Amino acid sequence: MLDFLTIFNPKFSKDEFDTHKQLLLYHTFQEGQEYSSNEKLSQIGIIQAVWSFSKSFENSNGVERNVIGLEDKKIYSLLVEGEFFVSLACSSSEKEMVGVENHYFSNLCRCYDTFVLHHGLWKSFANQHDLTDRLNEHFIPFWKDVDLLPHLLISNGLLDFWSSGFKVADLADCENASKWETDMTQQVLLDDTSFLGLKDALIYHLPPQTAHKGFKNYGFVRNFTTDFDSLPQISNWIHQMNTVYGRLSSHVIAGNAHLKGVAVEEGEEDDHGANVSPADLQTSIISHSKNVLHNLTLPISFAYDTIQEVGNMTGVSNSMSLLTSYIPDWSWYSQSSGSASGFKSRSGFLISPLSPAFLPDSYKVKQLHLSFHGQSDIYNTIFWYYDDILVVLIFKPDFAKIRDREYLNDLSYKLSLISKELYETQLIPDTSHTDDFCYALYTKSSSQIRSSFPLCQMSDSEDASALELAVNGLDQFLTASINRKSSVATITVDHTPFAAEDDGTGSAWGLGLMGQFLQPRKPNDNKKTVADTFLDSMPFEKLSQLHQDVMLFLHALRTTKKASDVREEKLIRLNNGVLCFISEDIEKVAVVVENWFNPKHKFKPNSCESSGLIDQMKLEARKWYNNNAS
Repeated sequence: MLDFLTIFNPKFSKDEFDTHKQLLLYHTFQEGQEYSSNEKLSQIGIIQAVWSFSKSFENSNGVERNVIGLEDKKIYSLLVEGEFFVSLACSSSEKEMVGVENHYFSNLCRCYDTFVLHHGLWKSFANQHDLTDRLNEHFIPFWKDVDLLPHLLISNGLLDFWSSGFKVADLADCENASKWETDMTQQVLLDDTSFLGLKDALIYHLPPQTAHKGFKNYGFVRNFTTDFDSLPQISNWIHQMNTVYGRLSSHVIAGNAHLKGVAVEEGEEDDHGANVSPADLQTSIISHSKNVLHNLTLPISFAYDTIQEVGNMTGVSNSMSLLTSYIPDWSWYSQSSGSASGFKSRSGFLISPLSPAFLPDSYKVKQLHLSFHGQSDIYNTIFWYYDDILVVLIFKPDFAKIRDREYLNDLSYKLSLISKELYETQLIPDTSHTDDFCYALYTKSSSQIRSSFPLCQMSDSEDASALELAVNGLDQFLTASINRKSSVATITVDHTPFAAEDDGTGSAWGLGLMGQFLQPRKPNDNKKTVADTFLDSMPFEKLSQLHQDVMLFLHALRTTKKASDVREEKLIRLNNGVLCFISEDIEKVAVVVENWFNPKHKFKPNSCESSGLIDQMKLEARKWYNNNAS
């Protein structure tokens, strides 16, 4: 359980009489618990004292994190930019997970990196009060979400061991795999219109909201420049949003959404609209849309009636079919394209100047502090999606075409064709085969992580928290009843890996991604759970324990002293029937686990010259290791 979060900089204090100036942020997560100024200063004094003491030991140079164990709590401290301390205190318990500090530090790093993406380095703030305001707006909501959903802290599993790493999609090889990349380069990046303004394009494959349980082919797909320094930070930000909110939307990316607890009392359910069915809400939305459409077309209707009356009086034909074509139709769905199977792919902009005028500026252009080749600047970014594909387009700040409607529509059309080609060549999952092993490969130079390990996500029955997604300022478009008491528009949030959007029973109604109204989708009765590896069917408790065990072995390998050019390997058989192989050298860290009890593949020793402990694993795992990590 989270206790308090504090951020301070000792350099802001000149002497013992102004020590309060070093405190930038102090927030307690316990209701009704308040600390005096002296108690706050006493706690940050303990953090500084322990930090100074730990620096007195040898080989402590470069250490930027520390864990302080007190009688009833633990404090996880992170040093950023050489002088700012970020400390998170949590209540201690006897059942505390072993190695949980990796998860806390990884989340602290992601929180800081996301702040820098949106607001820049902390040292760049000339006014201390402005920095405090931005810290309050960013850090407190981030950790309140973790406090509401504690399992989010460990959802990344062993990937949190590499706090600076980011997940990349491990896509299938195909003969035409490079075609979509060539089209993206020639038709979008090197296009005469975009060449001088479009800096880079980032492509992500987000976890599908279906019954597919595999995770190895999701994550960052690729970008098209070699000097983009902020790639790990922006990739982890996108992954964090998708993990917390279940799916990305315009509201989430714009920073206009947050989680909140629901406290429904007896007799108030009807007032809050909690029991309004999707069918009733659909009828309400259709009625509202007809009223809006009627008001919009009144001038045309008046003109139609007038001309028709004049025509009747003068004998002119009263056929007005050409005029009626100017009356607009109401579109329920965003841009879509069909397929041979009849499935309609949805695509369109999430963040762009094409968004409705009533939405705030944060829905039109997202300004991010990004670094290319060591040079940091503020760039304009827009977000586009095609089903589970997300495309982030990074533009130079002086590129005016970004607000050209014709240019954006043409860009959306090109991206839809390219994304369709990507789906058909590399993103179709192999449902006929389940791997008998899992792997994780961390490349130190690029911070990329390739992994087929399933994340630690709770099932629907395990994640029964009463939470809502609050979207500020959009009440009038999601209100199901005029008596609704909520001050913000709310949509039910599903934190399971398989959201209910596809079956028509979830929250796929209301205000759409770019402000349009959406109907519920038709139920899908042909769901079939698909697994990539043998671990995908493992229960949450056993899976999280496996992630903990692997992280402990990784930590032991990291703390071992060895020459930089030496490869170290470990082979461990766990009590749950899993065999774990870990290898680390100067370039990579590889983890391979397999089901030791699986009788389908009998172990056959490698008759060739031994290449290490990996030879003790089955043929499928050995092949992957020799092709990717050896």
